[in-house]
Amino acid sequence: MTRSTGRRLLGFVLGAMFCGQLACSPDRRTVALDNSNSGQTVALSAGDELDITLGSIGNQGEPSVSSTAIRYQASSLVVPATPAGPTILYKFTAVSKGQATVTIPFILPTNPPPFTLDVNVE
Repeated sequence: MTRSTGRRLLGFVLGAMFCGQLACSPDRRTVALDNSNSGQTVALSAGDELDITLGSIGNQGEPSVSSTAIRYQASSLVVPATPAGPTILYKFTAVSKGQATVTIPFILPTNPPPFTLDVNVE
């Protein structure tokens, strides 16, 4: 084995161990919020999941995130549906240290204020 190949192998092994540590870290957590948390601030660590469940008071628009500290993953309908309208689960991941504001607009019938959340990623 040449010195160059040995260094590449060592780099690969160390990288795999580091990535495995992040993926399996026991410190990862999921923070679950709902309509009542609008306007608040939450602290997360990189790797944490953020679940926001919003009961509808109209149709929700697409979420926006003000920085790359948080990544929007997906949204899905929560079943069973309620007679008042759909409930939607929005999933986010804290990616890197920084601050972000998550905004989810409500559209129709009365255009109420959007759901907003300030996030500090440590």
